[in-house]
Amino acid sequence: MLKLIEVFMLRRHICQKRTGELDDIFSQLVYVENEDIVNQVRLMLVEDLPSEEEFEDYSQSYFKASLWIEPDMCLNRLNIIL
Repeated sequence: MLKLIEVFMLRRHICQKRTGELDDIFSQLVYVENEDIVNQVRLMLVEDLPSEEEFEDYSQSYFKASLWIEPDMCLNRLNIIL
């Protein structure tokens, strides 16, 4: 569950999404039922996740500016989890 949230936050950060929207996004998580919690949370977070095209566009410039990060390794990890 924590990895799911970590990837969600990192992808939104890379795509420069507004952080003010996170209050609304995370406040909706209180309505998750007790069955299949991880999948329910994943489905809720995917609704506010940047599109693949948007992520790819932003990630190219983000990783060029952050030379200390290994882009391929990080991108593979972000795509696998969600």
